Amino acid sequence: MESILWARERISKKLRESRGHAIDVKRHRGGIRDIEFLVQCLQRLHGREDHWVRSGGTLFALRKLNDKGWLSDRDYAALTTAYDFLRKVEHRVQMEVGQQTHRLPTEAGALDRLARRVGVEPGANDRPGEALLRKVREAFARVDEIYQRVIHPRDSGVAGTAFELKPVPALLPDPGHQSLDSLMSFLEVQAPEVARLVREAELPECARRNATRLLAALASSSERFAPALAKPACLARALQMAGASDYLTELLVHHPEDLEVLDSVRPAPPDPSTEQLEMGWEHRAVLEAHPWAAAPGLDLRERMALLRRHYRARVLELGAADLAAGGPVFPMLRRWSVNAMRSIASALMIARNAVSPVTAASDTADWPFVVVGMGRLGLHEFDLASDADLVFVAASEVRREELEHWTRVAAKTLEILSSYTRDGTLFAVDTRLRPRGQEGELVLTVDGLCTYIVEHAQVWELLTYLKSHPLAGNAQLGQEIASRVYAGILNRLATYGDFEGELHQMRRRLERKVQVPWSNTKTAPGGYYDVDFAVSYLRLQHHIAAPPGANMVEQIRILRAAGAISSDDAEVLMTGAGFLRSVDHILRLVTGKAPNGLPEHVGHAEAAETLARRWKLISAEQTLAPQLHETQQQVRYVYRRLVGSE
Repeated sequence: MESILWARERISKKLRESRGHAIDVKRHRGGIRDIEFLVQCLQRLHGREDHWVRSGGTLFALRKLNDKGWLSDRDYAALTTAYDFLRKVEHRVQMEVGQQTHRLPTEAGALDRLARRVGVEPGANDRPGEALLRKVREAFARVDEIYQRVIHPRDSGVAGTAFELKPVPALLPDPGHQSLDSLMSFLEVQAPEVARLVREAELPECARRNATRLLAALASSSERFAPALAKPACLARALQMAGASDYLTELLVHHPEDLEVLDSVRPAPPDPSTEQLEMGWEHRAVLEAHPWAAAPGLDLRERMALLRRHYRARVLELGAADLAAGGPVFPMLRRWSVNAMRSIASALMIARNAVSPVTAASDTADWPFVVVGMGRLGLHEFDLASDADLVFVAASEVRREELEHWTRVAAKTLEILSSYTRDGTLFAVDTRLRPRGQEGELVLTVDGLCTYIVEHAQVWELLTYLKSHPLAGNAQLGQEIASRVYAGILNRLATYGDFEGELHQMRRRLERKVQVPWSNTKTAPGGYYDVDFAVSYLRLQHHIAAPPGANMVEQIRILRAAGAISSDDAEVLMTGAGFLRSVDHILRLVTGKAPNGLPEHVGHAEAAETLARRWKLISAEQTLAPQLHETQQQVRYVYRRLVGSE
């Protein structure tokens, strides 16, 4: 930055010495060069950590900086307007003289001609050239004010007035180890109570960089810093997060206004009992959309922004709660699932209003349409960085034109969920689990779905549809779908002569399809797939139903209560499922992505081990790798015994 600023001052000095009275739209203070310098400075400040803002085009770079919050909407609008105008003037000047120049003509007639070519409208008493000069100077003034405020904060007094306290040197943007000390010096003067809280947090070495970036983001304005002063408990939780999760810290760095959501952090409630599970569909009914999804007065863009902000805030809240409290993993995952389900229900409501705003009804009981969740979402085991596997189903009696209408609603729902906006995105959505995959219709009827299951479904599809859970739309229709899908699975199963053998082949293909490390908690031998296959096999073998949305441990309890599995085997599978899902959840919280095994990154490995001890997955003397290996061996042994020899 210093070298860029020095170059800018050198150019300005040279221009003052040589230009005479001519105005240079490129090198004048507030001109094209200042906009380019400002963009480059911000890219250098933030581009190392945030690759998204890297761009060679000035206008595109301005859009990216605004998109990530490094440039306000007002400054973005002013800079892009000024850049477009000044470039247009420059272009017309060069067309006139036929050479590369950036200086406006000084002769009145030439200046008038240039103004007309640029499209400047003169006032009642103005010549066109005078109106052009006035507009150019106004653009210079707007750009220079932004430049001085953004690039020269210590000159404008921003660093001293942000907290209405005495001026101190501006914060250093350097993310290295020494920057936390510089930041602490700043806080000692500006906010000693915050400095004391940071010292008491006793941040480990690996957390210094995250904590520095977090505190610097909060200290960037008085509005962002106010919650840290008013609610120190929120800041304490954020600092704890900085030591455990790069991903969640990054989320808060980009959106420090979300700090206040950490005030509502609560541990997850326990799982329901077996008796509650037997209540069936009623206690797992489809969720309602957020109230604002159907409220009048908001356009599509505003609703999508609200959806993303609400989802992001809830992710921060749930992540902070899980990092702090730990405990049984399945109640934690149920809350992540509910967050995703409510987002899907809201996206469906928004899409319905967007496709048919006049006839749209907010009462989903009148809709002949349901969104069905599959996979982890269908099990209420959705997690950070999970994909949402969705199938769209309409009532069998809908007419063709009505089916086409709901197909447009489904497509709009996918767009709302998957689109990247300035407020970010939600989660990946996958619709390939519908009958015939990508070749099949996006929306199918209940009869069409059940006919496919009974007549064509393969073994892997039976296991997939066994996890289906209607989660948005018409609740009564969803209940019908759940019952008919289960009956269709049993009918299809009766046509298989060697279901057990096909199950084994499918499991072996999954193990061999992709070479995964032994520590992969999902597909490696003894991983979560072994628990899943064993439980699904026993349910189908003994025709044991489970409520839609029942997670794996709940299904094992139902099997044990029905006498389909011994208490010892049930305990091994429940313990193994809990441990494997807990490790997977920890790694997602730490890294922000689906893990392929235990992390090789030293910082991530240390954070994962610390969380595993806090959650009492391992003792203070243990490490994750041996405990994971032992759990896999136990699960594999029970799987082989329950499903049969391979």
